[in-house]
Amino acid sequence: MMHTIKVGSQKLHKQLHSYKLHMYFKRFSAKNLAKI
Repeated sequence: MMHTIKVGSQKLHKQLHSYKLHMYFKRFSAKNLAKI
């Protein structure tokens, strides 16, 4: 039981991390486009 919870939380953490990176890059590219 504990093992499945651990794996699930790891997957969730990875999804959250990739989402944060995605939002960061969107903001970053928007700033760069505004400069041009």
